[in-house]
Amino acid sequence: MREIWIVDDDKVFHYVFKRYLRELGVSSPVREFTNASEFLEACARNGAIPAIVLLDLNMPGVDGWKVLDQLQTQGSKPWSAPIFIITSSIDPADVTRARACPLVKQVLTKPIALQTFAKALAEIKLN
Repeated sequence: MREIWIVDDDKVFHYVFKRYLRELGVSSPVREFTNASEFLEACARNGAIPAIVLLDLNMPGVDGWKVLDQLQTQGSKPWSAPIFIITSSIDPADVTRARACPLVKQVLTKPIALQTFAKALAEIKLN
């Protein structure tokens, strides 16, 4: 069973989404990253591809935009896991830019209701 990876500097977000996953009956293991550098290192180190990635755009240091750029330009193996952008940005330009990235499956704006998250996951087979 492939993991769900959460990449967000907000630990409350981690807690809420792990709770959402339990409430939705998703039993996939969750791997948490509090910064994008840890996430990119994990991608490079073990080559594992998660079932999905929940990626925040606005993080200190390496942000979600840099992650998307790096995943798009990585070596010979293209990135295949769907990425759900999770952002507090209400800037329409951010949403448009994120949706233009072929790696991005959905853009969800915080705060995210359980029903919204459930609808976003409906197309992904996790269990």
